[in-house]
Amino acid sequence: MLKFNIILLIRHPFIDPSMITEKLELKPFQSWRQGEPRFTPKGKALLGTYPNTSWSYRFEFKGERSFFHRLQALLESLEVHKEFFDCIISEGGQIYLNVNLAGDENIGDVLNWQTIEKLNVLRVNLGVEVFPSPRRAK
Repeated sequence: MLKFNIILLIRHPFIDPSMITEKLELKPFQSWRQGEPRFTPKGKALLGTYPNTSWSYRFEFKGERSFFHRLQALLESLEVHKEFFDCIISEGGQIYLNVNLAGDENIGDVLNWQTIEKLNVLRVNLGVEVFPSPRRAK
């Protein structure tokens, strides 16, 4: 089944991730605060502390081939947070929308100029990643 995710990722030098959660009214699937001890995704302790704050939320979509219309709708819903995003950027942070695609399906889309303009207005970076499915034994 076709599926893709769009990840909203915010990186910031020092902000408390709970403030991002409160402002956006979204519960992150992953977050940490600058200075906290580091861990692997499975929870194993690593040396050192996180150098910056990271906060991310996953939007999941199934059964669709085109994904940029979902990106545009997401950007439109985030426009109400422009002032908060401007603050994140002015304090040295970065905001990303990463489109994550499965590697075993034919999936593609065209990014129109209107969506590019919205990315620019909100000062959001766009990433596209392909995650290959594990090879099946023959």
